[in-house]
Amino acid sequence: ENMAGHAEFRNAGLTMQLAGADSMGLHVASGDARFADFKTGELQIHAQGVGDALDVIGFLRATPLDEMADGAFSAIDGKGAISANLDLFLPFKDFVNRRALVHAQLNGVTLSHPGLPFSASDLRGDVDIDGGPVARADIRGQVLGGPVHVTAKASKQRPLTRTQLDLRGTLSGEALRVALGLPEALGIQGAADWQGSVTIATAPTRERSMHLSTNLLGLESQLPEPLRKAAARALPATMEIDWPITGGMQVNVTLGSIANYAFAF
Repeated sequence: ENMAGHAEFRNAGLTMQLAGADSMGLHVASGDARFADFKTGELQIHAQGVGDALDVIGFLRATPLDEMADGAFSAIDGKGAISANLDLFLPFKDFVNRRALVHAQLNGVTLSHPGLPFSASDLRGDVDIDGGPVARADIRGQVLGGPVHVTAKASKQRPLTRTQLDLRGTLSGEALRVALGLPEALGIQGAADWQGSVTIATAPTRERSMHLSTNLLGLESQLPEPLRKAAARALPATMEIDWPITGGMQVNVTLGSIANYAFAF
């Protein structure tokens, strides 16, 4: 809606210039679409827009990019300002070789995933998406009461079939207590560094997983034995989360040699 622009037929092709439009909550500042030759059936689209993260995610769900990313955008919610450049190459006679490129700038975005007891907030930085997988990312924000840095650097091989996000951050004891659903009386004080990764692979592998680990050094726990610990004592902990093709979520938590929990929902 509110579309402004012009179109020009030239020889056996068509060029359209967009001066502005609004679509699904997004404001498209400029864009163009081009059929160089109707005989080849190849459409190239470029657009620049801004909007709220929820609207941007909704827009991406409606584009071929969501299918190419194996529905990854259907599994997250968000809010906050995003500006983005979108390039689509749509060869209608050979549609399997379509390509979508997105460069997005995040400005104070919050992202969440149903089933996770925490979210990522105040995300700032930029990310490049190539055909579904993330090709590059450099984003900073807040997770579990502390700073987090998210990076990605894909191989030069194309097409990309896998997203690998590397995470490094610091968590606070209070945020961890809230995420675990523990009562205030069972206090956890201090802060600890953690690292992790998120892997998303498209068909045929179709992998979706998250790995988090920390030695909990710097956290003081008032939990009952054997979970009570001083801040200076290390206690290795890991969390593995998998989202199977069949649906649901599988979680495995290991706490040193003390405990190992596995559950699914």
